[in-house]
Amino acid sequence: MSWRVRAARSTDLPALLDLARLTGGGFTNLPADAPALAERLALSDASFARTEDAPDDELYILLLEQTSSSSGASDAGGRIGGCGMVFSRIGARWPFYSYKIGVLSQTSKAMKRTFTLPFLNLVTDHDGASEVGGLFLHPDLRTGGL
Repeated sequence: MSWRVRAARSTDLPALLDLARLTGGGFTNLPADAPALAERLALSDASFARTEDAPDDELYILLLEQTSSSSGASDAGGRIGGCGMVFSRIGARWPFYSYKIGVLSQTSKAMKRTFTLPFLNLVTDHDGASEVGGLFLHPDLRTGGL
């Protein structure tokens, strides 16, 4: 099988929606909701069409597309096997929230023990850094050395 990574297009909505339905829900970057995905695809189209150099809150959606079958035939039908997204400036338009994993350690001399507690700390970014996200691979392709 041959695969390629390419920019998503508005015409990919049905295939992307099928992929989103496989996430099981809770995957905020890839909702199983046609209007929401259509909006993201339109933003991605506009992002790829931009000519300015400086990033300004773009979203680039990339798809993993099959270009030939295992027999070498080039009529694989363009099966979509996965997706990924690049967010050009997170936190620029509205705050970007995420969690940082921290560890709290306390030592008791009386008990001669150290207690370690992992915790999640809510953080927000306003710096406008780029981020890769929305990575999802079709369950059938997660093994076997794609």
